[in-house]
Amino acid sequence: MEEVTKNLLSGKFNLNDMYYQMQAVGKMGTLQKVMSLIPGFSSVEDKIDYEASQKKLLIFRTIMDSMTMEEKEDPQLLKAKRIERIANGAGVSAHDVRELLKQYNQMKKTMTSVTKDRKKRKQLLKQMSGMDLDAFKNFEQES
Repeated sequence: MEEVTKNLLSGKFNLNDMYYQMQAVGKMGTLQKVMSLIPGFSSVEDKIDYEASQKKLLIFRTIMDSMTMEEKEDPQLLKAKRIERIANGAGVSAHDVRELLKQYNQMKKTMTSVTKDRKKRKQLLKQMSGMDLDAFKNFEQES
């Protein structure tokens, strides 16, 4: 987990980091429960399809489970042939893999902007320090 935090703060965010974050959110409960804890989300809560979002997170994790460690560490390697192999291994379409990569790129861009803002960086560190670090030990051993 310390490595994830270091990667986030240094701008070296990769798919492993995204996987860790998804796993941490999953350990906290349903997506609806997690979102209810975030101030300001109650006003848009009825516009979110939690069931579809929860399924999408599961699909994304399955896709990442079908990637090699090298691919998760360097998503730039993912070209058409690898995307097809990953999709076949995960039992999803190549479109789903591309959707994950699009989401990853958006998260990476967001993380980069957060780490450049000193105030947001402190807030991120505070939030990360409250996470269950033991939840990640099994994933690190499996990968």
